[in-house]
Amino acid sequence: MPVETVSPPPPGRPGRTRRQTIMLRRWIIVTVSVVAVVAGGFLVTKSVLAEPVAHKTTETEGPTPSVDATAPSSAGATSSAAASPSAEPTGLSSTKVPVTSSPPPKSTLPGWPGPDNTGVPKGTVLKPSGSILVTKDNTVIDSLDVRGCIQIEARNVTIKRSRIVGSCARGTIGTPLNKKYPRDNVVIEDTEVDGNRKSFDFPVIAYDGFTCRRCNVHGGGTGARLGDRVLIIDSYIHDSNTGEGSHNAAVAGHGDYDVQLIHNWLECHSIGYCSSSVSFYSEGLPVHDVLVEGNHFSGGAYCLYAGATEKSAINIKVRNNTFGTDFQPQCGAYGPAAHWEYNSGNEWSGNKFSNGKAVPAP
Repeated sequence: MPVETVSPPPPGRPGRTRRQTIMLRRWIIVTVSVVAVVAGGFLVTKSVLAEPVAHKTTETEGPTPSVDATAPSSAGATSSAAASPSAEPTGLSSTKVPVTSSPPPKSTLPGWPGPDNTGVPKGTVLKPSGSILVTKDNTVIDSLDVRGCIQIEARNVTIKRSRIVGSCARGTIGTPLNKKYPRDNVVIEDTEVDGNRKSFDFPVIAYDGFTCRRCNVHGGGTGARLGDRVLIIDSYIHDSNTGEGSHNAAVAGHGDYDVQLIHNWLECHSIGYCSSSVSFYSEGLPVHDVLVEGNHFSGGAYCLYAGATEKSAINIKVRNNTFGTDFQPQCGAYGPAAHWEYNSGNEWSGNKFSNGKAVPAP
């Protein structure tokens, strides 16, 4: 029968038999394995349950307007068939959130948008109204003269053939801050929206999920403050209310996606206070999936900030735009455009000054 040899213990450690040492090592291995499995499960669970970072836009608060409980059932407000919003991604992947591709809408105006072919159609009889809080889905506001603001907390809302004159922190027309709504959740067409020159900061129209068609927008700090999923087409956005220390634009957004600006007249001409005609700032989040096509720009430090300010600008199409020289010989005080990124599927083509000279990518 073999005899187990006992090795002398190392200095400073109590003696153990070889069998004891083997058993101790096995116990240590099993214990470490169990701890690793438990820890790994905890980390995976934590990763799965973690919520994505929300895209937030901060706006200076102002006085809350007096509002009605719902859009009026008379005086031009009616209901239409329900429409369900389309699904929307909750955050950016390592490159971009996929956006459903479809042909861009076509302009219906033969010439540039202006005071004669945007806003309330001639001959429309408007009925007076105060401020409106829309809480009923499928509301239609038609032929109203609103003195105040329209704040929307509902789905599938239409505002047409109306004039809205007011100033509110969330916008003279404020749309729902909800990323799940499609861009036609709020449709504004043949309507004049006037910020009433009350604030350098408050936008005229803001933020997510709206279409603005043949709109005449003016008199606010920024004409259209962009969120996500926005279409502005055949519209006249002009005469921002500027003042000491303001940084205004006809159209401006911060980290936006799925935005289309098609055949609009966009100007911001106050030297020293207008940042641009159009500003896409990638502050906090990349700007991606943007089409800027067939517009007329005028004014600002640059007429166009093209997205690559802090983060990336991805899938940006800037095509066939006119960089006007109404206020500055290079459209903007410092040039036509800035912050363009030469990658990520971006396209710069067919852009010209009003004299026909090509505008190269900045």
